[in-house]
Amino acid sequence: MMDDAIPAPVIAQYPADCRPARSQRITSGFSDARLWRCETPRGELALRAWPVEQQDPNRIIGIHFFQQHLARNCAVPIAAPISTTKGTTVASHRGRLWDLQPWLPGESNYRLSPSPARRDAAMRALAEIHSASQDFDHKEDLFQAASAALRRQEELKRLLATDTAAWPAKLGARGWHELVPLARGWQMSVPRIAPLVERELAEACQWKVPRRFCLRDIWCDHMLFLGDKVSGVIDFGAAGWDSFATDIARLLPSLCGDDASASSDAVAAYEAIRPLTDRERQLIDILDRSAILLGPALWFRWIADERRDFRDRDAVIQRVREMIARLVGRTWS
Repeated sequence: MMDDAIPAPVIAQYPADCRPARSQRITSGFSDARLWRCETPRGELALRAWPVEQQDPNRIIGIHFFQQHLARNCAVPIAAPISTTKGTTVASHRGRLWDLQPWLPGESNYRLSPSPARRDAAMRALAEIHSASQDFDHKEDLFQAASAALRRQEELKRLLATDTAAWPAKLGARGWHELVPLARGWQMSVPRIAPLVERELAEACQWKVPRRFCLRDIWCDHMLFLGDKVSGVIDFGAAGWDSFATDIARLLPSLCGDDASASSDAVAAYEAIRPLTDRERQLIDILDRSAILLGPALWFRWIADERRDFRDRDAVIQRVREMIARLVGRTWS
């Protein structure tokens, strides 16, 4: 934590009982989002500056509507954004967008203390969110190809057209020496795995599935726990229209890795709340397999080609290392 003062012009846009008596700057996630924990007369609040690449107020307000819907209708605690004195849930300051929400209790500590009880609680929480999401904005209730499958197909096409052979040298030149052997190991797997993933995604892109509002970036670090109970779900920044299978394929590996037995039990916990269709089951596996291949490539491209920087290098390296371990440890056929 860092004792950086929050920008006064931002908090001044909110009601008087939201003005903090004390605040703490908190390092969060891999993006350049900024977060403060504020003690106010209204209670503990979270002030967030959205990442620079996410500055579309209409999209953010749409996500806020979704959060408010879940806060009213979901059994899982979800923070509903607070309105400014002008009646909008988005504040603006120096070209950046901000929001203010209640600070949810609990800790993001699943990876420090995993257990079957916590794993199943997380999957039930996701099922509760999906159940509540089914009543959100019916005008978008369309049957289309899963957006995630279409995105992955485009990502794979881009990857196959990229000079990935230069990545290890570029990573080393930028000082990311720990990623160099990981990039080389990934490169050795691509010729064997990419054609399989390409065929699976081509098939999945032909399927028509329900299009719902999903989280799209839900993993264990976005689940808050008090003991074995999920006390809240955070970070809705990637939320959008997709198949529910997208969320399951994202959360499940972060809880279970490649433990087939644990994954089966976790899916059963989800289905105790919301049963899956056969097509969703197929999509979960295909999306997971494509993520195993494409996930490391995104990090290598961001760092090597786009020359992005990340505050927590150790966290990035560990994330990529975990992805590569899944890539080489998985049976591909």
